Amino acid sequence: MSIPTFWMVGLWLLLATTTHAQLFSVEMVTVSATDEQPGGPAYDYEMGVFEIDNTRFAAFLNDAEFHNEIQNPGFGDERGANMLFRLSPFSGDVGLIVGDSSDSDAIFDISRSLLVYTPANPVGLRYSSVAGKRNHAIVGVSWIGAVKFSNWLTIDHGIGLTERCYIEGESELDWFPRTIGSEIGGTQATTNAVRDLNDAERAALVNDCRGYRLPMDQGGTAVGSVNAVPRPFNEWYKAASFDPDAPDAPRVAFAGSFEEHVVPADHWIHAYGRDPLTNLDANFRDSGDPFDDPDPAVYATTPVGYYDGTNHGGVFQTNPNNNRYGIFDMSGNVWELLNDQVTITDSLTPDHAIVGGSYRSNVRQVASANRGDIGPGTTRPVVGFRVLRVTSGSCVVPTGVPDLSLNKLGPDVVLDWTVLPDTTTYDVVRGELSVLRASGGDFSQATAECIADDEPTNSVTFAGDPAAGDAFWFLVRGADCGGGTYETGSISQSGLRDAEIEASGSACPAVSSLSYDVQILAQSGDEPPQRMGESFTTFTDPDLNDAGQVVFKGNFDGPLSGNEGIYTWDPVAETLQRTVDDSFDFSPPGQSGATSWTGFSPPLLNEAGHVFFHGNFSFGDNSQGLYVFTDPGEAVIFDDNPLQSVPGQPAAQGFTVFPFSAGVLPLLSDNDFGVTAAHYDDAVFIDHEGVYLGDSASGIVRVADDTISPPGQAGSSFVGFDLFMSMNAGGDVAMHAEYGVGGHGMYRFVRASGTLLRVADGSLVPPGQAITASFSVIDGSPSMNDTGAVAFHASFTNGTGDQGIYLGDGVGPLTRVLDNSGSFAVPGRPGASFLTLGVPALNASGDVVFSATFTGGSGVFLAAGGALTAILDLADSVPGQPGATFFAVGSVSVTASGHVAFTARYSGGVGDEGLYLHDGTDLVRVIDESDASLGLTMTNLHMLTTTGSSGGADGKPNALNSSDSIAFRASLAGGAEAVLLATVGSE
Repeated sequence: MSIPTFWMVGLWLLLATTTHAQLFSVEMVTVSATDEQPGGPAYDYEMGVFEIDNTRFAAFLNDAEFHNEIQNPGFGDERGANMLFRLSPFSGDVGLIVGDSSDSDAIFDISRSLLVYTPANPVGLRYSSVAGKRNHAIVGVSWIGAVKFSNWLTIDHGIGLTERCYIEGESELDWFPRTIGSEIGGTQATTNAVRDLNDAERAALVNDCRGYRLPMDQGGTAVGSVNAVPRPFNEWYKAASFDPDAPDAPRVAFAGSFEEHVVPADHWIHAYGRDPLTNLDANFRDSGDPFDDPDPAVYATTPVGYYDGTNHGGVFQTNPNNNRYGIFDMSGNVWELLNDQVTITDSLTPDHAIVGGSYRSNVRQVASANRGDIGPGTTRPVVGFRVLRVTSGSCVVPTGVPDLSLNKLGPDVVLDWTVLPDTTTYDVVRGELSVLRASGGDFSQATAECIADDEPTNSVTFAGDPAAGDAFWFLVRGADCGGGTYETGSISQSGLRDAEIEASGSACPAVSSLSYDVQILAQSGDEPPQRMGESFTTFTDPDLNDAGQVVFKGNFDGPLSGNEGIYTWDPVAETLQRTVDDSFDFSPPGQSGATSWTGFSPPLLNEAGHVFFHGNFSFGDNSQGLYVFTDPGEAVIFDDNPLQSVPGQPAAQGFTVFPFSAGVLPLLSDNDFGVTAAHYDDAVFIDHEGVYLGDSASGIVRVADDTISPPGQAGSSFVGFDLFMSMNAGGDVAMHAEYGVGGHGMYRFVRASGTLLRVADGSLVPPGQAITASFSVIDGSPSMNDTGAVAFHASFTNGTGDQGIYLGDGVGPLTRVLDNSGSFAVPGRPGASFLTLGVPALNASGDVVFSATFTGGSGVFLAAGGALTAILDLADSVPGQPGATFFAVGSVSVTASGHVAFTARYSGGVGDEGLYLHDGTDLVRVIDESDASLGLTMTNLHMLTTTGSSGGADGKPNALNSSDSIAFRASLAGGAEAVLLATVGSE
């Protein structure tokens, strides 16, 4: 809930209203004006790191349909305006209000996409992704559809209706950039919609529009290989191919072909930071990735960011195609719609530019110079888009003026203000407006309370509301009286007013607040331990234990053998130590013939300080295994040696594959038991899979495999195991598995007894639902604590609502934490109902933390002791970022005491991402992208980004320990990275 405020003699007064919270984030990266491209844009702008994917576009369509007056009378507003959702015929298509049947897909054609539409679902829940395609790039969207998404996203992220970059209307002629024409928002469609922006109008779009929009290329009327030209508003080409490390002289690309063109100095031919293009670099025609298909009826998109330098669990090796700015897929995957028109004619439907090529384009067509065209209401299964935003114009806040704002955080009022020059601490006082007026402006008399004394940050929290008919005033001043002004147009207040407040009977007493010290453990360019002359390049997200040890994988470059290793931070010695790397200094245990390691998974760390990982190696009896490194020893738990027996399968010839990726990791308990999924061949070489648990001392046991029946499902058998599992300190395992034909179940393996228990499956009625209801999908990624309790998310059918979060141990009854049946009130949001629920994290105390969307917003919630608490409502203010609002939350980590750490994105502030801790009472900023104290320019913060949320006792990688220390990774300007540790400082 935000509080609109009114400025009066340096005061802020408050009244309450509600705002809509954001449904999802869009990861953006800044293309800076200081990164000078000769002839290119001389202003900062933010470009989407990824193309918009199916999940986000489906969420947009669902929200827009809910807010569409035709589909949902009484709930219509600008979020769903000017859209016609088709039910029959063309079910799921989205057209325009004015038009005939040929315009049914002028915004979106579902038949040319990977979305599905279920009319039987409630309005607002009808669009979803085809199974397995959630994070693939959206296709089947028109230029008008991409424009509508951009306007909707501007509203959804709280930027404001007036900051939308496009005019909308009921027909094709009514859609155009809002700065075109003699009148902004003028109705001369025949003037505005059929011509492109001139340079003055482009400048106005940059300077005056803060909303999301499509990138510009300022390319004129031409198509073909014409776009390799820096121009003052060619935003797309700079973001795609500019790089001072590219060849420093112009060169001819594709000489003798139709696509021949000159590539300027300091630019790449393609958009991933090197030449030439290979099938490992991008998704183009016959690139050979697992989604490739010569059948034109198959929409062979890849997940956004798929080409990330990994081999995706041995399925397909990729090279990283994120370019100098960290942007993925600007060459290939899908054509990307631009703001610009291509042809200037008298046509009523002039074409718009598309760039980058697609999965059906050849190697020349995915070059950055290539430019195509498409009609504004035309859709294709090869065309998608990404968004751009300019976050600040030419206005500069005068030095020394605190921009103070008030926002609600649950029952509290949060005050944020801009930093004053030469000021290190602040005092904040409060009083009643009626008293201030009656005193004739005597602040000494009117000061009722000190809120903060010598506050080192620029944010404080206050609990309370003014009496009916009155208002509070708040005054922030520099406690060290550094000479800064405190209100617009005033002289310095370091004299009389300070003296009056200090003389007040309510002058500020001493207060304390939680604060963090952040240190860099490693960053790109550092020399790895025992690798003289080499330099770190990138890192994985770190894992942290209660002793303050941190482990992570680092990649490095240099003249010596090897390029990656696993490293541990010793908090006592305050040194980074090498655990293992792929040099000739190390050989895999038990592999005398193996020369060296060839690769590692991201490592895990248990409370004993032991490190667990999956490793590959060469020239051994086998090629991979799972290992635990202790101090001072090392041991193999599993490997694919054909002599290693497979529990329960005497005829098997050893394990064949241990599937893993950056987000699918083996787990390690505190007593050094490891668990993993694995494949093996039977006696006739038929592939099987199972889940196995063991340690180096007592051997391996079978948790389950595809030859046995699930508990409670006699006559059936397992057919697949989810690789996202959970494990407690005693070595019990929680896992999701499929059985029979479409059956889903959640199971707990009790190590002490060797028993596999059913926690839930499709034959059970979800708690709190009628007997007609049944579980339909039980999601993976459970969270289990040391008591054996398992928390998980599941969907159900034939009930009230369709999903819930549940808790069970396979022994006692399954219980409902909450569901979206309407039976659970949303804390702090009267009348709101939960809509969608995220994957939960369970802590040692049995508390459950999860993210959720609800009518009118979204947030993070804690279920503890039968009570539900809002940890964060995305409408809350952002600590340390006056006027900014949250719009997305990343993975969360929770301690036994219920403290929650998470990364969150915000808009309207300095930077757009921060790391925060909720200590059960207050929301504390740990660090955000505006922090320059470390000498780093941070562009993204990462905490458990690939492995999901952690409950601290569930065997998963953890970012937050019991002392509230937080380990995290940061992306830095120029593609560099760092691993950091935040510890609680002195109060």
